[in-house]
Amino acid sequence: QWTKPMIRSKAVSLVRELSSRLPPPFNTVDAILARPALVDTTPIGRIVHNIGQLQALRPENYVDLISARPDLLMHPEGEFSLDETWTDWQGQLRSGGNKSQRKKQKQKQKKPRK
Repeated sequence: QWTKPMIRSKAVSLVRELSSRLPPPFNTVDAILARPALVDTTPIGRIVHNIGQLQALRPENYVDLISARPDLLMHPEGEFSLDETWTDWQGQLRSGGNKSQRKKQKQKQKKPRK
């Protein structure tokens, strides 16, 4: 478990990083309050990488998307369709869609044809 000063330090670093990368209408404090896991468990490098992926695949509205759904900073795949691919922060190609969408797609692929 992290000590409080360490969490505070990470929160300050995250506020600075997000404020420098995401213009208004994005509100860093509101995003952190809505998704405390941004500070508690998600590495800042992963968040920065995910911003880049959202910016690359949704250049017109990535800030609005992140403002409405701060969880996209942790899991951007929820915004992408099953047909789209993106690169996770470890460099692996992934398909879009949330877990339930990907699971349904796998089940459809496994069904035998009559």
